[in-house]
Amino acid sequence: MPGGPLPLALAYVGGVKLLGYSGFAVLANRRFREPKRNPFVVGATRTAIGLVAGIAVATLVIDRLHSPIPFFLTLVPVRVAEWLLVFWLFYRPALANTPKLGWFVALAVAVSFLLDAPAIFAVVMLPGGLWVC
Repeated sequence: MPGGPLPLALAYVGGVKLLGYSGFAVLANRRFREPKRNPFVVGATRTAIGLVAGIAVATLVIDRLHSPIPFFLTLVPVRVAEWLLVFWLFYRPALANTPKLGWFVALAVAVSFLLDAPAIFAVVMLPGGLWVC
């Protein structure tokens, strides 16, 4: 495959995240009530932001780390910022009237980490993904 296994790996991760984030956007529409947004558009935007940020973070820190744990810990503040940006982009009018926004952001970050498991599984197990030796 041109470019090695990376393009398919990104497609697998992106597909898993797109489905998961679109599902979470349904919950966000219920939480924020107005304005209602297309869950697929919210999910696609969050996926694009996440892929760009994830690649940037991986590029900056992955060679310096000897374990995946520091990488995932580095992602916590990045994911908080990503979700706050998405909520600001799509639900800005409702944010001021949303009690416990911090808990909802924490739930969104937890969803991001939960989606990492099937995304990593897809990359390792599906044809053309990355090979782990």
